[in-house]
Amino acid sequence: MNRRWIASLSVLLAASRGGMAQEPSPLPTTIIPGRATVVNADQPPKAEPKSADNKVAPPVAISAPAEVMAAPMDANGKPSLVDTHVGPPEKVWFRGSYLYYHVGDTPIPTVLATVNGATAIGAQDVDYSWLSGGKLEIGRWLDCRHTWGLEFSGFLLQEKNRTFTLTGDGTAGSPTIGRPIIDALPNVPVSVIIASPPVGQTPGFAGRMDVTTSSQLGSLEFGFARNLCYTGCWSLDALAGVRYLDLSESINIQTDTLALGGQTPFTLNASDPIYNRLLVTDRFHTRNQMWAGQFGARAEYRHGVFFGALRGTVAMGPNQQTSDISGNTTAFQPDRNIRGGVIQGGSAGAAGGLLAVPGGNQPLANGATANLPYGNAGTQRTDWFAIAPEVGIQAGVQVTRSFRVHLGYNFLYINNVVRPGDMIDTTVNGKFVPSNPAYGSQSGPDRPAIQNGRDAFIAHGAEMGFQLLF
Repeated sequence: MNRRWIASLSVLLAASRGGMAQEPSPLPTTIIPGRATVVNADQPPKAEPKSADNKVAPPVAISAPAEVMAAPMDANGKPSLVDTHVGPPEKVWFRGSYLYYHVGDTPIPTVLATVNGATAIGAQDVDYSWLSGGKLEIGRWLDCRHTWGLEFSGFLLQEKNRTFTLTGDGTAGSPTIGRPIIDALPNVPVSVIIASPPVGQTPGFAGRMDVTTSSQLGSLEFGFARNLCYTGCWSLDALAGVRYLDLSESINIQTDTLALGGQTPFTLNASDPIYNRLLVTDRFHTRNQMWAGQFGARAEYRHGVFFGALRGTVAMGPNQQTSDISGNTTAFQPDRNIRGGVIQGGSAGAAGGLLAVPGGNQPLANGATANLPYGNAGTQRTDWFAIAPEVGIQAGVQVTRSFRVHLGYNFLYINNVVRPGDMIDTTVNGKFVPSNPAYGSQSGPDRPAIQNGRDAFIAHGAEMGFQLLF
């Protein structure tokens, strides 16, 4: 009996050991180049394929899909499906802003007018206060990973004018308005009278002087963006492209003088003094057109619905500087009363003002011409290398998935520009001035002359706008 129990127990133990030996062990992870796949440990392993002679067949080569082969390589030189860089989620962006800018004052380094001997216009910087403008930007990522993009942007500020006016009616006690110059021939300061009160029995002069300045700035940019980093909080782009900057400014000086009491003291083109009224205009216009290569970067930080952005660029290249100077004089004869009627007096015109005068062959009153040396009137163009850095900062709110609003501040600096005040030369030789009795003579220095002053320019201000992201 005991032997039977012992034999039965031995059979059970042997069967138990056999069952334990057949329990499958955990399967190792199988790695396929380019993608990581774990074989389910709950399923038995597939039998290795065998050939007809019952031998294990050689392993079959596994080819990764084309998109895997094009993916970045890992440390072992094998393609990996891990995407090491993905750009911003939007594909197209559009930004529009209202600008409220302050541009650099226009310098007028010389005195243009005096009242009773005191400086009234000139020797000053003209402040344009604040200007309105608009800015647009549109861009698009070119690849599916949103790492290479193309963008276009530009802004334009309104043209701002400032006018300074002086008047005198030529009556007793009225102000004396003059244009101070240096007479080049004796090299002494004199004042060209625009308005003055009577002196003793000599009637006075009624006159008016207007000095108008203007300024306008615009810009266009075209370039590429390269996204270097994008996370849930940060984005960083490198920028490279071209930029066009256009700064246009002018100073116009106009005087209108009327001799009172029947006087006819004015001449034109060395004529007899038969005119009682002179209208003289001098115009100085400058334009800076900068065509430059540009590079820079921008960064953005996001926290919840709020974001902040910083952008910096530097443009470097040639600045074509154009100065256009012109002047003209119109003289009027007094009206005449004949048999109870009034006949309007005649008028005549000539090229050249007081500070803007041409050269070359100029007509004289007797029908002859005067071959004058080169004056300062005309158009001059030069090219200078210029640098224009710009910095902008923004803060805003993500209103919806595709709509944002922002506030910002921008600062632009151009290191080398020509400005109209730099073109004015107040040393004058009467041989160039049509209203001067010495007009057409050949003596004395050739003044006013072309000036070559250069200056820097600053524009800065606030922006307020919206952004659309698709």
